[in-house]
Amino acid sequence: MASREITLGVDLGVSFSTAAALIDGRIAFALDARGEACIPSVVHVPRQGKPLVGAEAALLRQRRPEEVLAGFKRLMGVSWESGARRLIDGTSTMRLRRSMSGEVTMQTHTGPISPAEASSILLSYLKGLAEQRFGSEIRKVLLTVPVAFSAPAIEATKLAGRLAGFEEISILNEPCAAAYALARGLEKRQRFLVFDFGGGTMDAAVVDASAQWLKVLSARGDECLGGDDLDAVLSRHIVGELWQTEEIDAEKDRVLFDQILCRVELAKRALSASESTTLRLRDLPGRAHGFEFNVDRPLAERLWGPYLDRAVKVSAEALAFASMRPEVLDRVLLVGGSSRVPGVVDRVSKVFRRAVSVHSEPQLAVAAGAALAAQGRLRVEAGAAA
Repeated sequence: MASREITLGVDLGVSFSTAAALIDGRIAFALDARGEACIPSVVHVPRQGKPLVGAEAALLRQRRPEEVLAGFKRLMGVSWESGARRLIDGTSTMRLRRSMSGEVTMQTHTGPISPAEASSILLSYLKGLAEQRFGSEIRKVLLTVPVAFSAPAIEATKLAGRLAGFEEISILNEPCAAAYALARGLEKRQRFLVFDFGGGTMDAAVVDASAQWLKVLSARGDECLGGDDLDAVLSRHIVGELWQTEEIDAEKDRVLFDQILCRVELAKRALSASESTTLRLRDLPGRAHGFEFNVDRPLAERLWGPYLDRAVKVSAEALAFASMRPEVLDRVLLVGGSSRVPGVVDRVSKVFRRAVSVHSEPQLAVAAGAALAAQGRLRVEAGAAA
């Protein structure tokens, strides 16, 4: 491989992960075999052979969910007694176990694996894609983390990076990374709110920036709030309908419940472009027929309302901590895949009384900013709480 030094910027997400680098002054993304930059944060651990990662593992989740690890970022550095563990345990087919030290592990056919180890498999896969794409061995990485990540969670993230083969590892908050991408190319100084609503976390940052420098005035986050929670609450609604119409208790059938989660995630995406969609389940236990349920935006927004309120509250807290009122903001910018969810833009614009814009590629903004931050392209000034 070539000897040029590249520092990889990685958005290690709960649902999807993305790796990017600044190559010849342009941001380039590591792509999988599908040509996609957003890699499902899913790892399949077989009885024999090497783990599968990304899209291939996600496909196996629908057939052999008990062999698949997903959502493990939420378990990074958490104790067995934590709310994050209880949240995952109640909605996932993963078999969680308590380690001797009181931390969470995930049971596989080959033995227990920690969230850091699962993350390292994912990071190693991203590293390989990047090295293949950019033609250079990569030793340095900047990993992004949620604002509310605890010290143990950050240490677990660094451990994952070392296990993946990175020699130098730096850490940056996710909304601050997104701010790098958003500040690039600014023609004049602006103050803006970054609303980062991802698959598993909700973060917000208030930023004062120009094309040459960036100052984070405040940052707040909720590490147990994201698109996965929207999927879960809609899935529980579907479970109730399935019981009423077919008398099938999907909550006691973890494989069926995981299939519902996968169908709901697709329905959520469909609602971003249409007013309604049909959720279909086939091969119901003990039934010769399937199940269909119409999901429309009013139903989804009613179920998602409390979660969207929590997301807006995180942003309001960031603004309050910066001692700023909404009217002094130049822009409110939405990033993260869950920013596309129906109702988010409307709710944020009403609360902050400001026009809201969604990044052209919201799922890529954090990784793009991480790639820029890794190269130190902006002068950064310490703010009140970044």
